[in-house]
Amino acid sequence: MEIIATIQFSLYKNRNIVDLGKILAGLVTISVSALVTIRYLRVVVNVNNGNINNIRGDNNLVVNQTNNFNFGPSQNYSQPVNLIALAIALLYPFLGVAINSALSTLSLVGIAISFSVWWVVNQSTGWKRLYDTVYVVGTAAVCWLLFCLTPFLEFTASEAKMLLQRVSYLKNYGFIDYLKSYGLQGPPLQVAFSVIAILGVGLFFSCAVHMVFAFLKDRESLGTACRYTLVQVLGTLGFGLMATYGITAAIFLHNFGYLGRQLREVFFNLV
Repeated sequence: MEIIATIQFSLYKNRNIVDLGKILAGLVTISVSALVTIRYLRVVVNVNNGNINNIRGDNNLVVNQTNNFNFGPSQNYSQPVNLIALAIALLYPFLGVAINSALSTLSLVGIAISFSVWWVVNQSTGWKRLYDTVYVVGTAAVCWLLFCLTPFLEFTASEAKMLLQRVSYLKNYGFIDYLKSYGLQGPPLQVAFSVIAILGVGLFFSCAVHMVFAFLKDRESLGTACRYTLVQVLGTLGFGLMATYGITAAIFLHNFGYLGRQLREVFFNLV
């Protein structure tokens, strides 16, 4: 119980107290990534609009080569996103505060990025993917979840920073000897909870970015797009609660008050 008792519930009340330097750093990082992506999409639009043809042949045979790049099912961006999510999980004990700032910044610029990509993709396809508007709605929901839950990550970052120190302590003491003397209370439980939360941060990031850049893959129907959006929004919520100790507190410590506080922050602020 002492783990949850140390969580600073006042974090979400102080959202307006922002480290401008951290926000600017995160904004630059995310903006550069978005501009590179949108620039790539604009190149595709120009190629499609130009419909470049190369005609060659002789008196008997004419070959018409058309350069046509489309956004289709083959466009797969999951692997790089998942690799970045894994890197975030591995680096979180060292760069937790910076990663939190990047997630907070994404909550502010994600909708603009999503709408920009929606516009460019529809230009390239002749406005045949208007059903992708559901992705903008999903991105708005994900950004709201990021905005509400990232303040709770301050405690996650502080605990993650102590992870290696606690592991080293258990190694020096003798893990089995410690369990025999004290059970799971103290460092073993803190280490386990930190690992769960860190994995949650990586998955929290993965679901959010998959939603923001959902346009990069054509799912060919409104039903498929809606199902994808629902999965990413629910994943962002679930992994966000996992990253911020909400689910851990409820399942392992039977502390439903902290989880309830987080859910009220997400849903009651909508009205």
